[in-house]
Amino acid sequence: MRRRLKTLLNGKVVVFGIGNRLRGDDAIGPELVDRIGGRVGAVCVNGENAPEMYLGRIARESPDVVLVVDAVHLGRSAGAIGVLEPEDLSQPFFTTHDLPLRFLIDRLRTRTRCRVCILGVQPKRLSIGSGLSRSGRRALRLLERLLAEVLPAEKNRE
Repeated sequence: MRRRLKTLLNGKVVVFGIGNRLRGDDAIGPELVDRIGGRVGAVCVNGENAPEMYLGRIARESPDVVLVVDAVHLGRSAGAIGVLEPEDLSQPFFTTHDLPLRFLIDRLRTRTRCRVCILGVQPKRLSIGSGLSRSGRRALRLLERLLAEVLPAEKNRE
């Protein structure tokens, strides 16, 4: 996964965390962005549970790549991480949001003309007020270390 992310994340990168902090492992996207913001060589945008409201902000950044981080049903064990292309979302993967992730990505691509990829984490629990699961916390720590390595802070400094 490290090698694949290094290949995908070239140029100016926006890490876009989406999810609802009140719904267990759905908080992974926003939590990750909070942890890595200012520590990695990428613009970090926290879309929380209204990601469509941040498309304009992302477009103003003129990114080469947007990495969407979200809880995604991958059909694997809880805490599993997958790097997906938007075309993969036509498979039986689905997210926890009212607005389909594929629709959001299509709008993002239209506004930015950039590459979009998804860093999905298989959730264990999504019930309101449940907090992150143990597997979700493990995945979050792993992603925090991985993105700090793949997107070193000095990468986007001028």
